[in-house]
Amino acid sequence: MENREKLTVMRRVRPEEKERVLTLVSDVFEIEQGIPRDMDDIPAEKSPQWWCIEISGRIVGGIVSWEEPEGPHVGRFAVHPSFRHRHLGTDLLRGVLSALFALGASEVYGDARDVTLKILTKMGAEVIGEPYEFYGSNCTPFRVKKEEFIESQRLK
Repeated sequence: MENREKLTVMRRVRPEEKERVLTLVSDVFEIEQGIPRDMDDIPAEKSPQWWCIEISGRIVGGIVSWEEPEGPHVGRFAVHPSFRHRHLGTDLLRGVLSALFALGASEVYGDARDVTLKILTKMGAEVIGEPYEFYGSNCTPFRVKKEEFIESQRLK
């Protein structure tokens, strides 16, 4: 895709868009991974914040961040199948981590499937637990420290 930066925007999801992003994420998880839809929404008491990536006004990916005792957690990451292999997921992950660190986080946590963990390790993530089976695939706990993330972006 030529001139991706001018066509692509990573941002917070507006309240009126939440259901559309949740549907996108739920469709990907349920159809591709067999994960039930009721696992996709995060309870309000965890202060969920949905983020999206759009191309020319069309939302094509989403991820949510929420509060846990150890710090911000990210998950429910998905990109529409017809928009994969354009580095949009990488852009979305990078943007969310940048935003969370700009908002004051010193570390961000999550659990990721192998393909996402590979992207995150290039952004300074470290594995902090053993992989576990989750709906037929490995999921691995990770942490990204602000300093490691910043350093990984300098090395690009």
